[in-house]
Amino acid sequence: MAIGLSIVFKDQNVAYLVGLALAIAASANFPALLLLILWWRFTTQGAIASIAVGTASSLLLIYLSPTIQVNALFPLTNPAIISIPLTFIAAVSSLF
Repeated sequence: MAIGLSIVFKDQNVAYLVGLALAIAASANFPALLLLILWWRFTTQGAIASIAVGTASSLLLIYLSPTIQVNALFPLTNPAIISIPLTFIAAVSSLF
């Protein structure tokens, strides 16, 4: 997988790619960890939903961004501003 990613991103800045990896990690982990610590009603279902939505949404938004696409459907280069709130919504809505 690392070889495939290095071929796809061969002309990219390494620091920028690290930023994208951190955006994926933050989207998947931060809401689940924060809600686990602060909210007593948080369940395993909420954690699974938040991790799945965070990972999937950040990867999809990176794919649709100008980083990958020439004619990008998503105008931002870093997906965290959208994917982290989506992850919080998924975590909270899984309880109802």
